[in-house]
Order: sequence, then C-alpha cells, then structure tokens
Amino acid sequence: MPLTRPRRAEITTTDPARLRGPRSVVGRTARLTIRRAARAASHSAAVLGAAALLIGSGFALQSAPASAADATPGGESDATAQSIRGPDTAVGVDGRVAVATILPLTVPTGYDGLIPSDDLADLTADDGLLTRELDAVAGRPVALGIDPRLIASIRVLGGAAPASARAWLTRLQGVSNETFALRYADADPVGPGQAGAAASLAPLGFDFAIDDSRFGDPLPAASPSATPSGTASGTPSSGTSSTPGSSGGTGNGSGSGASGPPSDDASGGASTSPSDPPSTPSGALPPLPTTVDEVLAWEYSLPTIAWPAENTVVAADLPRLQAAGDEAVLLGDENVSTPDATHLSFDGLQIAGLTIDTGLSAAVRAAATTDQSDYSVVDQEVQSAAAAGGSAVRVVALGRPSGTADQTVDALDAALTHLFAVANAVPLSTALGETAEPSGVVDHPEDATRLAAISALLTAEQQETRFAVVAADGPLAITAPRRLDLLSTLSTGWVASRSWAGAVSDFQTASAKLLDGVQLTQGSDLVALGASAPLPMTVQNSLDVPIVVYARARPLSPVLSIDSGDQPIKVEVPAGATETVRIPAQAITNGSVQVVLSLTATDGSSVGQQRRIHVEVQAGWETVGTAVVAIGAIGVFGFGIVRNILKRRRRLAGEVDEEDAANAPLPGQEDGPADVDARAAAEGSASGSPVDARHHDDEGLAGGADARDPKAQD
Repeated sequence: MPLTRPRRAEITTTDPARLRGPRSVVGRTARLTIRRAARAASHSAAVLGAAALLIGSGFALQSAPASAADATPGGESDATAQSIRGPDTAVGVDGRVAVATILPLTVPTGYDGLIPSDDLADLTADDGLLTRELDAVAGRPVALGIDPRLIASIRVLGGAAPASARAWLTRLQGVSNETFALRYADADPVGPGQAGAAASLAPLGFDFAIDDSRFGDPLPAASPSATPSGTASGTPSSGTSSTPGSSGGTGNGSGSGASGPPSDDASGGASTSPSDPPSTPSGALPPLPTTVDEVLAWEYSLPTIAWPAENTVVAADLPRLQAAGDEAVLLGDENVSTPDATHLSFDGLQIAGLTIDTGLSAAVRAAATTDQSDYSVVDQEVQSAAAAGGSAVRVVALGRPSGTADQTVDALDAALTHLFAVANAVPLSTALGETAEPSGVVDHPEDATRLAAISALLTAEQQETRFAVVAADGPLAITAPRRLDLLSTLSTGWVASRSWAGAVSDFQTASAKLLDGVQLTQGSDLVALGASAPLPMTVQNSLDVPIVVYARARPLSPVLSIDSGDQPIKVEVPAGATETVRIPAQAITNGSVQVVLSLTATDGSSVGQQRRIHVEVQAGWETVGTAVVAIGAIGVFGFGIVRNILKRRRRLAGEVDEEDAANAPLPGQEDGPADVDARAAAEGSASGSPVDARHHDDEGLAGGADARDPKAQD
C-alpha cells in the first residue's frame, strides 16, 4: 500500500477550479494596479465618514501628502492611506492607532504532507491561489507566516518542479514583507502538547520523495564561520531572503504607511550575502538537498513565532514552545491577563507574547471573505481602539485560506486596502520592539474532543514507529512520509472545521492498512510423511518499500521438533511482493500437531498476525514402506533359489519332478517328433526321392512288423 494517503475527496477546496480564479488577459501587475486604484477612490469616502465620527470627540484626521512620488506601484496613493489617531497624533505617542497585520501563507486544508506537482502547477499559475495571495500582500506592510510545506514541496521535485512553482518561490524570496516560519503544514503548535506529546512535532526526512536524477551535485558543506544574515532577536535586522540554489532579493525588513516598496522581482536590485548558497545557473539542475535543513532552508526576517488558533493556549504550553525554539507566541486577547498590552513577557520564561486583537481581526477576516464591501464593523473596531487610546500596536491576524480563490483573495485585497486606509499600518517588528509588559496566561485549552482525537493520532504514529523497523532501507522510509501526513492532519486550519473528523478517520485508516501491510498468508493443513517435515511459510508485503523480517515456527506438541539453530529464517521481500521460505522440522512420532507461525522484526518485535496450521505427522511411513519393498524383493529371489535347489535334488535322487513329468515325451517318441522327421529325411535323401524314402520306410516298418509277428510269418 502507498505510505501516503490519497487526498480526501470531500475536501473540495483543492479542486483546480477552486484553486484558480478567473483568467485575465492583462498581466498580474496591471490587474492588481487597476483593482487597487479603483478601490482607492471608493475607500476615501468610507475613511472620511469613519473619521467624522471621531472629530467631535477630539480626534483628528491626518492625510499623507498626495504626490506622484507618494503613490505606490500598486496604484494606491498614500493620499488614501489616512489614519485615525488620538488627539496627540505624533507617531509613537499615546493615542495613535497602529495595526500590524499578519497573514498565514499556506494552502487550504485537505492536502497531504507534500503537495503533488500537478496541484503546485495549479496553485502557482498566474491565476492560482498562491499567486493571487502573494499579489494581495506583496510589498504591503503584512508579515507573512510561511508554511514550510510550500518550500519543501517545490524543492524535493528538483528540476521536475513546475516552472510556475519555481518562479513563485523565487518571487516569494524577493518580496519586501517581513517573514517568519509557521509549523510545517501550519500544524497546531499547542494541541499535541496538551494531548500528551513529549516533544514538538517536526519533519523527519524527505529522502523518500527525492529522486537524485532531478538534481545536480549536493551543496558544499557550510563554513564554520558562516552566520545567517537574519537575526534571532526580538527586533529583526534587515536581511536577505535566500534559498539554496537560487539568488534572493534584499528585503527591507520593515515598512510603514499603507504600502511598502514592492519587490515582486527577486532579481531586481538583489544581492547575495557571503553566507548564501551558490546560485543555480539558468537551465541547470538545483543542488541535491541531503538534510531536512537544506530542504526547508529559508532566511526569515523575523524570529521564530508560534501561531496557534486564537484562545487555545494554556500556561503549560509556554515552556514547551520555548523548548521547541520559539521566541514568541501569538495569543488571543482572551488568553492573556493583560489584553490591552501587545508585547508581553512571562515570569521565568524567555519566550515573549504578542497579543492579537481578536475583535478587529475577526472583523477584517469577515470582510475578507465576502464581496459585499461592508466594512462598518472594521470601522467600529478601529474607532473603539482609537477611543481606548494607548500606544500599543494592534495585531491583526488574517485567516487561513478557504473558499474559492477568486472570491477570497479579491475580498482579502479589498479588506486590506480599507484597513490600511483607516489605520496606520506598521510592520510586526514594531510590535516586537515595544517594551514588554509582564503578563500571564489565562488558560483556554483546546476542546476535549479534539484533544482526544489528537491523542489517538499520536498513538497511531507511535505504533507506526515501532512497526517501521521492518523497512529494509531503514525506519525513515516509513516514518518520514507518515510524519508529514500527521502534521497536515494537525493543521491549524482544521481547528474550527467540522470536516476534521473525516481527516482523522483517513489518517487512522491509512495507519491500520500500514500496520497490516506485512502478513503471513494463511496456509493450508499439511500431511508430513517421513522423518523430515519442512514447514512452508509465505510472507506478503503490501507496502511500497522493501522489507526484512524473520520467520519462526513453534509446534505446540512434541510430535515435531525444530532445532533452535534452524530459525529464525531471514526473509527479504520486495515492495508489493511475496516470498516463501521453508523451516526444517523433524518428525518425532506419529500424530497431529498445531504449529504457530509468526514474523518478527530485527528488534524482535512482532510483525503481523500469527498463523496456526494443522500438521498430520506419519513419522513411520517411510520406514514401513522401505521394509515392505525389501521383504518383497527378498521373498521373490529367495523363492526362486529354493525352488531350483529342490529340483536338482529330486533329479539326483531319480525322482521325477512334476513339471518334468508333464513335459516328458509319449512312448515311442522318446527322441521326439523332430528327431524322427530328421532321420527320415536323411534316409530319403540316400535313395534319391523323399517319396520313395517314405515308401520304403513304410514297407520296412511293415516288414519289420511281420518279422516280429509270428502270425504274420505264417
């Protein structure tokens, strides 16, 4: 069976029609420019209306200078990027309304651990979902949480990756947006810990998916003095996003205002730092990645940030996240004791907290999933934040992708345009740069039903790990692809989905098939004749990897005996094949016996189900048969010898043997008919005629008779 399960049919968001919007005859940049320019005018009226509500309360409306130089390449003039601020409108002074927006750059739920090549081509086409998402946020003050699965799915294909996917990855590499890494497949970072996982879950390997023929030479070993250009501090420095085998563009690491400078072209103005891997010449194969780190390599401009579903964290999660390497965690405002503070510190921990404004985030997400252009709730949330005062940056968390590509992405673009028109957009690094305020976690554990399901998934993976030792190429041949599928099943996008139960069921079904993938076939009853009774065992391998197991047989009674030195017998079975071996056994006595057949792995653990066969043993049949044949042969030859001896003795004694008497000649024919005829023929030849000879013979006989008969003489 394949180690990766088929994509769930009921998840329709992965259909090409839902991954791609309507095709356009104009270029991507032109299309985006026209769309944003058209929206700018319509949002101006909304901005003025929202601001008018605040003027009477002492709030002022400020506009950035409207000049040609201030217009963004996206077509949106900074004149529309007006912000609602408190009475003291200086940047960084209490009363300003600043928003730091974050977007998870991932795919809808329903994909496995690696995205297939055909789906990558659809997702990254000119009208594909990933392309359109990047269109909506590239060059704008939106921090991107990048799903490493996107990077890995393209990288493992090497030179066989779709051209559109390679171009998309290069474009992502060159955008000016701040970036940080999500968990692989956007997996839930806190659910497994709450369900009892001992450590954070991460990919184990990608060798199973890599075809060496699609790559060039491996990357050279990294120099010990080389250091990444990004930083791991709370306030990141400007760095270069790069990916092994290609050149990257330089991001500014920060931005302000409604739109930042665009960097859609990764080659324009790009520079490569000394620590960057060598670039791949055009048309050349990319270098062969040999480790997990090389497959997932990406220079993020922000520190590692955990992004669980909002209000699902408990205090015990923080030490686990810190141990996993996270330097910050995004928390819903109901999940912390100081909801008005954005940058948080926790007693005794190094990990920081970033508070999400759940009300404003929900309003923007709702606006980003409808084409009704109703932003009244967004305006109300911004007004409420402005009225509350304070200098804390409001963190706006956008939603995971779902729905049709054309509706969701277009609505997202429009919602961001409106948000950046009524609030002061700042980079996420600004929030991280604020003074951290002491806080605590208000426990909001995940739903008990969900945690029970996660626990079942973890148990299934543990069983698979124990079973994986059967793989001839090592356990990772089985555990690596299954770990990726587990991470995709734990995707944060499933948290609020009713379809997640189906995803869990799919994983468990695939797990059960995997564990049953190596079995002994049920043999038929046997009849063993003779002292030697070899026992056949057939091993079936339904997996798509070769296996090595050991066969054993155990009689349940002493009718059969198996020398301990004759087992276990090593059995190597290719992928999707069967192999038969025979275990030598010795028959001790006649009778019936049950024999237990089993398989074990290299570590002695049981593999598959045991089988029982009934063996009928006839240990003496071979000896008895030989004796019967020998006695029969001796009897035949002995009888003949004795018979001849007895005949000779009778002849010597003058006795007539019954057989000789039956064959004796009649009286007067002692010489036998043949001798008489021969003598007559000889006499006839002497007289010249056979007829005369016979005549004379007759006469002679008659005369002879007369001579002997006195009456005849008379």
